Amino acid sequence: MTNPMNNPSSRHHYIPKFLIKRFCKEDGKTYVFEKKKNTIREVSAKQIFFGWDRNTFTFKGEKLENVENFYADLDNMFANIITQVESTDDISSTEMMHLVFLANSLKWRVPSSDKEFSKWKNKLSFNSLGIGFDVENKLNNEELEDFKKNIKTDISNEFKRMLIAMQPVRFEHVRKEISKGLFLLRTEVGHSVLGDNPIIELHPDTEEFIEDFIFPFSELDSLIFKKGSKRNNVNEHFYTFKDVAQFHLAENYVICKDKEYLESILDYYDKIIKNGKEKSIIKGLFQTVE
Repeated sequence: MTNPMNNPSSRHHYIPKFLIKRFCKEDGKTYVFEKKKNTIREVSAKQIFFGWDRNTFTFKGEKLENVENFYADLDNMFANIITQVESTDDISSTEMMHLVFLANSLKWRVPSSDKEFSKWKNKLSFNSLGIGFDVENKLNNEELEDFKKNIKTDISNEFKRMLIAMQPVRFEHVRKEISKGLFLLRTEVGHSVLGDNPIIELHPDTEEFIEDFIFPFSELDSLIFKKGSKRNNVNEHFYTFKDVAQFHLAENYVICKDKEYLESILDYYDKIIKNGKEKSIIKGLFQTVE
């Protein structure tokens, strides 16, 4: 019998399937709007938000799945945390920081961040990101040179995505500052959309490792960080503006399990674009968080 681990999938999801499934119907299907084709079709969770062999890297002639395996382990951890968070109203500060890490990891994991990551991966060393390698006195000159070459390879640099994502929760004083403006927003009914660039930031071009953000991690739940917010206080326009922002930020794909709702948000977004008001979408959304 063939070991499935010897035949890893080439579908590498940049948005984890456990998250996609939270925007799917009971039959595991959802509707996806494709911007580039201006079409809506029904798909399963495995058919969306992935790149073929996106996390496969070649090292010394061998194709390696180390990065994809790392993401798989990370996704399992995040899935368990989300399940725990959804099952209780008593959410610990540690679980909240795990959600911040999940949100920030998605920011850097999606294809829309590739250009920005290319800038940062060579600018930031492993040491500056909290990973030190004490090898100077343990390797001979030839081994040391080989180590220095290997640590600059694509596969090594790729792990910096998650190291960058960890920075906001790395230091206690930063975690305390984040916790002052961090809250979980829940609603009992309604629909929500998810795009291929799901983390909504107020100032995405900042060089800070974390900025005011909104992260919808299910149809009913959103993690919100806004400096100076009064917590759990949004006005009635928040939910519509949040979904319009998902359309606006998406490079190509937006999903929703309710086709009519997906079409209604698309129509609303199109009207905003036709009226030349697209620059107000993100700013207007964050103004709904008081």
